[in-house]
Amino acid sequence: MGDGERMRAAVVGCGGAGVYNHIAWYATHPGVELAGLVDTDPERAADAAAQWGGRPYQDLDTMLERERPRLVSIATPVHLHAAHTIRCLAAGCDVLCEKPMAPTPADCRRMIDAASAGGRMLGIALDKRFSEEFRLARKLIRDGEIGEPLFVRIHWVATVEWSGFRTRRYTGGGVFQDVGSHFLDLIPWTLDTELRSVQGSMQLFNPDRLEVEEHAVATLHTASGLQALTVTCCTARAAPTARFCLTSPPVGATPRTSALTPSTSGVA
Repeated sequence: MGDGERMRAAVVGCGGAGVYNHIAWYATHPGVELAGLVDTDPERAADAAAQWGGRPYQDLDTMLERERPRLVSIATPVHLHAAHTIRCLAAGCDVLCEKPMAPTPADCRRMIDAASAGGRMLGIALDKRFSEEFRLARKLIRDGEIGEPLFVRIHWVATVEWSGFRTRRYTGGGVFQDVGSHFLDLIPWTLDTELRSVQGSMQLFNPDRLEVEEHAVATLHTASGLQALTVTCCTARAAPTARFCLTSPPVGATPRTSALTPSTSGVA
């Protein structure tokens, strides 16, 4: 791109994640031109275009051919991520795909291979890595400010019950897939280690309305020997919270536990 040239961007999926995490940002960034908005619901695409700009489309391939964006955000249901990402990569676009990446390792590998084959960039929107709270946690650990971490506990509670595709089994999972994916990424990234195993259980409280888990508890084991516990729930009627607790062994004679609680705007 030349000096002063704006990057042409498009978004596939004009639901909540598409609008608030991608469309609004592209529309207000001076270096980006919002070119195309795609959704299977033409009214939803038209509404997003009327509010934020860009041209609405119901068909992805038509948008790619007419608009020729440099960058495409994929904000569709998880089970469609691989297919939509690969089509955009094949059209010569860089892609930013919403998390979680895809339902299966095989899908994820196909996405990576497509990006490599075309020499394009593929990113996954694990945006919590850029929050001040988690960046501070990572710095404190790496600088040795809290000692050696022994255990991590994460507890996340949503305020509303889910609806739409997030309640259906075909999308691949419920609250743990949607929110737990952040923590599966954050724990090894923050602690500079790798996950070796995950054990857990899930609960479905309203099988007459939902097909996926509403509550999940997982125990994670890392290559460094540290254990982590993550709890996610999407049915509680409480203020949204996310606590990232790091427990260290005694430094001198004083045991220390550090807890960082992000603002409510940064935990969804």
